[in-house]
Order: sequence, then structure tokens, then C-alpha cells
Amino acid sequence: MNADDKLDSLAGSVSDGRPVDWIQEETEADVDEESSVRALRDVSLIAEFSRDLQRGIADDDATPSDEEHADDVVDEGPDDNK
Repeated sequence: MNADDKLDSLAGSVSDGRPVDWIQEETEADVDEESSVRALRDVSLIAEFSRDLQRGIADDDATPSDEEHADDVVDEGPDDNK
């Protein structure tokens, strides 16, 4: 497998969210591939963070409903008892 094919394969794994053994990939990388493999590893961390955020937003349990916050509302309007 040439260097471009290897990097394309890693980029595909990042794009698809497939796990990558980054330590092995960095160890096996040629001198001229090392920085690209490290950059793809950084991109994978950002992609994973983004996917986790999207899952959290889509997950109804992660966002409490208005009804759950109804008891938390404090009326700070004018006091009628004065």
C-alpha cells in the first residue's frame, strides 16, 4: 500500500467514525507520513467530539424538558404583598 492509499484509508476511517489504532499507525508511518498521520489523529478527535455533541443534542434525556424545569422558575416580579 503506498502512502496516499494509507492516508486515504485513515481519512475514510475518521470520516466513518471507525476506530483507529493511532499508536500503531504513527509507529508504522514513514518519516514523510508522520505529520499527516498526527494531523488525521487530531481531526479524528475533533470529529469524535462533534459526533458526541450531535448525539447529546438528539438525545431527549440529555436536554431536560420545560416541565422538568417548572419547579426551578423563580418569580422575581413585583411583590403584591407590600
